[in-house]
This record gives sequence, structure tokens and C-alpha cells, in this order.
Amino acid sequence: MNGAEFLVNCLKNEGVDTAFGVPGEEMLDCLQAMGRGGIRPIATHSAASAVWAAAGYGSITRRPGVAFGAPGPAALQMAPALASCTRDGYPVVAIIGTTRRDRHLSTDRGHLDLTGALAPYCKHVAGVASGPVIRDEVREAFRQAYRDKAGAVALVLPEDIAAAPVDESLQPVTRYRQGRPFPEPEAVEEAARHLDGAERPVIIAGQGVARSGAHEELMALAEKAGIPVVATFAGKAAIAFDHPMLAAYAGLQVDDHPDSLLHRADVVLCAGYEPAEWDPQRWNPHLTLRVIHVGEAPAHVQVHYNPVVEIVGDLNAALSRLTSLLEPRVRPGWAGPDGIAGQVKRGLEDEMERLRRDHSFPIEPGRLVLELAQAMRRSDLLAVDVGAHAAWAGRLFPVRHPGTYWTSGVFKAVGFAVPFALGLALAMARGEGNRVVALCGDGGFLRHGTEVQTAARLGLPLVVVVAHDARYGLTDQQAVNAGAGPWATRFGPFEPGQVARMAQALGALGIEVHDSDHLPRALREALDSDRAAVVAVPVDPHAHQKLGRLETVRARV
Repeated sequence: MNGAEFLVNCLKNEGVDTAFGVPGEEMLDCLQAMGRGGIRPIATHSAASAVWAAAGYGSITRRPGVAFGAPGPAALQMAPALASCTRDGYPVVAIIGTTRRDRHLSTDRGHLDLTGALAPYCKHVAGVASGPVIRDEVREAFRQAYRDKAGAVALVLPEDIAAAPVDESLQPVTRYRQGRPFPEPEAVEEAARHLDGAERPVIIAGQGVARSGAHEELMALAEKAGIPVVATFAGKAAIAFDHPMLAAYAGLQVDDHPDSLLHRADVVLCAGYEPAEWDPQRWNPHLTLRVIHVGEAPAHVQVHYNPVVEIVGDLNAALSRLTSLLEPRVRPGWAGPDGIAGQVKRGLEDEMERLRRDHSFPIEPGRLVLELAQAMRRSDLLAVDVGAHAAWAGRLFPVRHPGTYWTSGVFKAVGFAVPFALGLALAMARGEGNRVVALCGDGGFLRHGTEVQTAARLGLPLVVVVAHDARYGLTDQQAVNAGAGPWATRFGPFEPGQVARMAQALGALGIEVHDSDHLPRALREALDSDRAAVVAVPVDPHAHQKLGRLETVRARV
């Protein structure tokens, strides 16, 4: 047994069955060992894509996804994806092969000090110093990937250690069992007193709720205490749209539907929330709100986010314990369909209905989002990229089942969605077979859309919907609003037909939407297909101007 084979034994001991990456000669021993040892290595078209695909796969399997890579430029290409997983809370373990130790001072190879180079982007980075310590480093990597808030970990394995013999008697360390610290009872009791004494409390549900699977606990708390919920764009998967306690989605830094609710609140319970999801200056501008922080990690305290109580620990346990202490409340006039929260939600629903009736062409981005929701089944999964389309999806996509909406909501990594959805689709192919969709702009698609070929190669029915306007929409609109020229914000001439032909060249079904009435048919065709498909949808580039003046659609309550 060599070091690479021992590594595979340790990874299998942690439940790993698949790894994504770009091969390099420094990883050949590991790849051979994976193939022979029952871990499926899947080649992607960029190292960053491998990390995001691993994150998507791990989000379904509930174990850290594994990515592999080579040293030098390939490893550095992993850095932004590792950073996004760390900031967004996706557990990933990256195994990076590097040159032999006797070549570390050589200038003719792609050697870098990867432990130093990747440390700012990961929760933990370790260089493997010998074959026997592989088991310790793998065990620690999986522990660190889940400790506190989940994130990315990197192991750097020199090729001479991977090839060197290891004592056959060595066995992996006992598999890591995830544990979470139980929240302090005193903090939970104090939070309960604040909520019981509140007249107009609101829950802000963040990405941490969806990430930890605390959906049921969140809904039980909201129902028992009669507290309306505002979900951030990153936390949309925390609660279904048709739940009576959901009021609105929040994430923009302009007047929008949830403002009417938050500006009347007296206590705000932030569950699994980080300030990067929705700037607290937006919803607590006058510093008058009593804020309760509930999260796996302590609050990032700032002027507008300075909690009176912090509950730190297992989110599921914290919400469950808090619910048990709260007095049952109905809160007429505030929560539910007949209260202010209900009026806010009706304002959102009215905007949705107006957009559904809009048949202009190019398509209104809001209508694209709603038509996509109509075409998807309740349990289908959606990965949303970063860009103007994400603002519309964040505001309007009605999540119908908790845990089905994924995005890079904190780090905001453009290009995230297609490879992440690839990982989701591969994991779902093992189970219920729910369909997976990636929604991205043409800018994000041009960065990592080549992973459509990976989906086609693997026979995965991944659907990619591309909102096409040949520009970086939000940046372009900001430039226009500032009276500046569109320098480097547009990349036309670039037509939707080119996106469809690109998809076909990559082995997928390519569909170009030709007119407004064609949109629902095109989406159904792609979703009903049993192969990878790309739908190019021309969207109105001027519609993004409306995101700056949403007071025209916000409910007046």
C-alpha cells in the first residue's frame, strides 16, 4: 500500500465516494488509487468548478464534498471557489497534489507554498509530511470542514509521499461524527423573555437555516409565537413561500416589500443570518431594534448589528429550545394573513401577478423567474448564480419546498451556479431523481458554462437557464445611473442563438427563446428532456433600472 492508497482508504472511511477535479501528473497516483479503491474521480473543466461541484454534491449527501487539483496555477484557480465555500458555509475538502519535496526549491516546476497561499481562503490548510500522518490529516480536515460554520479545507500532498510505501497495518482513524455545541440555557431564556415581551417581533431567516436543515424548527417557532418571517435571498430555502408566516424576501439595499414590516418592528430574531446577506443598516437604520442573534458562530458585531442576546451553537437545538420556552401568541394585526405581514406579502404577490401578465419581448427578468418556478416541480432544486437575474430570483422566486434553493449569497461568486448544480444533479441521480436547474446570466455562463459538457458526458439531465442581455447587468446599470459610459460592462455583439449553439457543441440540448409565448414551452421542453439542456432567454436589459425604484411596487401599509 502506498500513500495514495492509504489516502483513499481514509477518504472512504469518511463516506467519500466521488471527487471532482482537474488532473495533473502530481495527482496520478491518487487518481489511480481512487479508481481502483471505489471513489469515482470526475474530471471538470476548471479547478474552481471542481470545488463548486464538490460543494453541490456534499450539500445533498450531507458530507463534505471532495475536490482534487494540481499545484501551481491550477491550485490558485481553486482559491476563489474555496473562499466562496468558506464564506457561504459549504463544507469542502480539497486534496491538492504538489511536486516532490526535493523539487520544492526548483524554479522549473509549478511549485508554490500552497499552505501559505491558500490559508486566507480556507478554514484550515495542512501539508502532509509523511504517509502515516495522512490518517490524522484527513480526520482533522473533515472535522474542520464542519466545525462551527462549515467551510473549505485543503490538504497538500507531495507526490513522493503519495507514491511511497505505507505500512499495511495502518488503519484510518475512526470516522468523524459531527457534533455541535449546545447553546447556553441562560442565553436562550433571555431571548425568550425579549420575544415574549415584544409587540411586533420579526424573524430574519438567513442562509444558516437552510444550510443546517433547521427548517422545521424555524417554522415551529414562527407558528407558536406568531412571528412573521423575512427570508434573505441567501436564506430563501429556509421556509416555503406558501407558509402563512412568510412575509417577504429581502436582500436589496433599496426600499422593497419587507421595509414596511421591519420599520415597525421592535425585536428582530436573526436566525442563521450574516450581515453580508442583507446590510443591517438597511433594516436597523436608527439603532432602535433589539436584535437577537442565533447562529453556529458568534455575531459579526457592528454599529447596526449589535445583539442584545447571542445564542451560539447548534441552530436546530437553539431554535427548538427557544420554541419550547415561548408563550403561544397570535398577534392579530401584525402576523399572519390578516396582519401587516399579510399586507406585505399581498404586495409581493400583486407584483408577481403583474409580471406574469407581462408578455413583452425581450422578457422581463421577473417574468422569467416566475415562469421557471411554474415549470419546476415542488421538490426540484435551483442553483442561482450572481448577477442581476439573482436580484429578481431573490425577490420573486417562490420557493415551494425548504432546502431547494442554493446560491452564493454571502461571497457572491459569479460562475458558481452551473458547477454547483452539476454536483447537485450527480448526487440527486442516486436518489429521488428530482430535477436540477441552474439559473445564470450570460456573463456567469461564459465563465463556467463548459461544465454543461461534464453533465452531458455523465448523462445528467441538468437544465441551465441563461438570462441573456450581453452585459454585466447590475454593473452596467450602476454605470448608466452614474452618468458614466458602459466601459467593459457589455460584451456584445453576442446573440442568444450563440448560447444555444454553444450548448449543442458541448453535447447538450440548446434552445433559444424566440418570443414571449415561446418561453414556457421552451422551459418545459428542457425540463422534460432526459439530457443536459441550455435555454437561452433574451431579457430586457433596461428592466434592471426598476431595482433602484421599487417603492413603486412596495405595499403601502
